[in-house]
Amino acid sequence: MLDCAELPLPKTFSGGLSLAVAPTTNHTLMKVETSVKEWGAHAFTHFRPGLQSARGYQASPPRGGLATDYIASGARLERSGNKIVRDEVIGVMNIDDKATIGHPVLEVFTSSGLLARIDLGEVPGFACRHYLLSELSSGKIGAHDLSLRLVDEHATLLMSVVHLDYVRRDLALDHGSDRFSTFNDYSCKASA
Repeated sequence: MLDCAELPLPKTFSGGLSLAVAPTTNHTLMKVETSVKEWGAHAFTHFRPGLQSARGYQASPPRGGLATDYIASGARLERSGNKIVRDEVIGVMNIDDKATIGHPVLEVFTSSGLLARIDLGEVPGFACRHYLLSELSSGKIGAHDLSLRLVDEHATLLMSVVHLDYVRRDLALDHGSDRFSTFNDYSCKASA
């Protein structure tokens, strides 16, 4: 294993690290670091899956033909008076190798069920778009522990979420997960 101290990168390097993985696996190592200098806050995560694995679980019959079925949890949108105190930056990346234009829909869930369905517009092939949940919600979403589900019928998309806490001046990253990413690897059958 390569120690990061061995990489010849200057201390001011701002970028990413991506490594290929063999044999086929559900994880692709593509590390992402986000920092807010004014807060002294840093967060670190990775995206998944790789496209080769994604094609495998896109074929799962219970998926219902969706090319993208991605979930992130622990999201919050909270206001105190007129100020937003907790928000989410939602990153959507189109990794479809056929340059298919994505037309994703973000479904927002609370513990009571589906709260909102939000059309995110177009995400061109090999592009990335970012959205603030507070701007998408039009005031319809309050202080809840939320699960976010990204669906698209045709394009293979990834979702990551940056949790912003303006009160604590802190952030955290969630790379999300395809609902079927471990479907083929692990059985959920009950034993007798």
